[in-house]
Amino acid sequence: MSIVLKAGMVIYRNKNNVREFLLIYRKKHSDWSFPKGHLEDGETTLQTAIREVREETGLAPIIIKRLEPLHYTSRKQKEIALEMFLAMCDSDDFSAKTESDETPSWIPEKDVFARLTHENLKRYFLNTILPSIDR
Repeated sequence: MSIVLKAGMVIYRNKNNVREFLLIYRKKHSDWSFPKGHLEDGETTLQTAIREVREETGLAPIIIKRLEPLHYTSRKQKEIALEMFLAMCDSDDFSAKTESDETPSWIPEKDVFARLTHENLKRYFLNTILPSIDR
């Protein structure tokens, strides 16, 4: 079975002494997730992550570092390797987004775990993302 490579970004900010994370509500899947998607021909994972963030949010965050990849099996039983990047951004201006069925929202850190739909992303948030920020 071949592995499908995807890329995305975990974007956070500190607003009024509260750490918030940018999550995307995807109407098509009825789920909450981080901005992410498939690589297009000739793209690196970083280029894909930047493109997906621009399409889904209209934002241009500052990249901090590459995170540990997340490996999982999709609903369609495909093996996925998800390369994620940690980034910061303070903007609330989502007007440049081009994906109409996806709604970006800033979510306080204390609510992210409950908001994320998929268990693998919940574990990734607790075990990989938060420790990467707090280092």
